[in-house]
Amino acid sequence: MTPYTTSPDSSRTSTRESRPPTPLARPSERPPERPATAAATPVVVEHPVAQHALTALRHRQTFGPDFRAHCHQLLLVLALEATRSMALQTKVPVAGQGEEARHLAKPIVFLAASRSAMGIAACLREFLPETVFGSVTLDPAGSGDRLEPRLHIFHARSLSEVRVVLFQPIVARGLSATLALSLLRKSGANDVAVVSYITSEQGLARIRTGFPEVPFYTAAIDQGWANQLGPLPGIWNFEERLCV
Repeated sequence: MTPYTTSPDSSRTSTRESRPPTPLARPSERPPERPATAAATPVVVEHPVAQHALTALRHRQTFGPDFRAHCHQLLLVLALEATRSMALQTKVPVAGQGEEARHLAKPIVFLAASRSAMGIAACLREFLPETVFGSVTLDPAGSGDRLEPRLHIFHARSLSEVRVVLFQPIVARGLSATLALSLLRKSGANDVAVVSYITSEQGLARIRTGFPEVPFYTAAIDQGWANQLGPLPGIWNFEERLCV
């Protein structure tokens, strides 16, 4: 099994490997960002709002507007967790203000790894300041069955100068996520985090094998598996219920 840690907001203790919560600190006292070469332990975000939203998504009677609302709730908590470690920098305060002004040291680029993810990600525009949104698609390459990842993004700075958050709602076998991460690495991204609602054990293992340094944030790691359904207990008919 893949070891993981719970987020600092966790109200429950995992029976697997975990780390003690980190006390809150002033922005200027926050620890520096994790170096790209350090191994990152997957984080199961057990914030009460995240787990409440996930439970609603797993419930088969949640449809339409309610389903989308819980998708938005869960993504917001995951995105905030994935940007928790971002550095702040101080600038000269505006005339008349007594305190130094702080702002993000680098912008955020939020990339959706599926069509359903693109629609859900729109809810973040009000919450993540100056974020650029884009996507990574998997398109057929040549005449075979091989898929090639393509990056779709406009008006963004070099990926080496931003925090990239890659969002895939459900990580099953991990193929799409690893292809997307490979493309981002080739494109110069060196500060990347992955967020998902749920992931399978085998999907997470595949990502960590190829990209052990990439932080991974999820609301649950599902240990069950069915060839036709993917991770279990999973989220039943995710895309259909999202579009109802």
